[in-house]
Amino acid sequence: MKKNGRSRFVKYVSIIVVILLVVAMAAGCSAPAAQGDGGEASQTAASGGSGGGKKVGIAIPTSTVNRFVEEADLIEQGLKDLGYDVVGKQVANDDSNTQIQQCKNMLANGAELLIVCPVDKKSSAQIVDDAHAQGVPVISYVRMVGGDLDYYVSEDNEAVGTLIGEYVDENLDEGNMIVLTGDSLDTNAQLYRDTAVAALQTKIDSGKIKIVADQFCKGWSPEEAVNHTENALTQNQNDVQAVLCTNDGTAGGAIEALTAQNLQGQVLVTGGDCELAAAKRILEGTQTMTILKNKYDVAGKAVEVADQILKGETPSTDEVRNNETKDVPAFLVPMTVITKDNIQAELIDSGYFPELAE
Repeated sequence: MKKNGRSRFVKYVSIIVVILLVVAMAAGCSAPAAQGDGGEASQTAASGGSGGGKKVGIAIPTSTVNRFVEEADLIEQGLKDLGYDVVGKQVANDDSNTQIQQCKNMLANGAELLIVCPVDKKSSAQIVDDAHAQGVPVISYVRMVGGDLDYYVSEDNEAVGTLIGEYVDENLDEGNMIVLTGDSLDTNAQLYRDTAVAALQTKIDSGKIKIVADQFCKGWSPEEAVNHTENALTQNQNDVQAVLCTNDGTAGGAIEALTAQNLQGQVLVTGGDCELAAAKRILEGTQTMTILKNKYDVAGKAVEVADQILKGETPSTDEVRNNETKDVPAFLVPMTVITKDNIQAELIDSGYFPELAE
């Protein structure tokens, strides 16, 4: 059976836990603890990790995008398994000022590291400034944080839109196309849209593909995707051959609008993030593709980098991504395009979504 991201995530944490337990047991046998001492070591051994109760704060921008919630949970669990104390797992509801304050609160509660998926890049530079004023490093997760950032963990966002656009280019000879991306404050939304369209530029310039609507969806809202798709269908008398969406939530909204016109399964619909709902739609034939940004691999890499930082090590990578302030050391996880042709192997046989095998 193909080894999946879930097993790699568990394996990484488990290896560290086993090593540390062996070390702790050996130390316990060789030297008795002084009376009233060793409380921290006991806490670490009991939790099965090296964290010694060091504190970490996690901040995500929204609960509208399912992956952010799921991956924050994975990061939290991975850190706890290593003996770290998660002092907050905050959701900002797409409000940058709220997120800045949430991070200040976690710093006030003793956070020694912040893992931040920002509401927007520009305002999040303040989070870095606040953290660095207390000697606390910041890991940017999936979305890029601004300012003097320490590390970046993500899939390769520069490739996401290209993969989507190339798929459309290979599977749509000509026709009218709706383009839907995410929140205008999210730099990834603009990046996904621009790189996807760039991959289709030859057919767009030749007139083979015509963009009949090109919209942001505030907060990556599926409801906004429904409205934008409905409007475009009305304006074009349902003459639409593709809806290029850059995540699965907006794809679901587009498919809802298409279904209302009995067009489901007849229009090419792209997505991203590989949510369970999207996988089901691919099996049903209403969504054409998504992109597997393996949540276990991305979250696991964040835990790995955090663990190294908190142990006083310097995480090593040859990759960098620029956040308009500096070249940030980047840890980028590979992605896989998922279609009806490979969904069985990638998501079902691999065990990534055990729900699909039931």
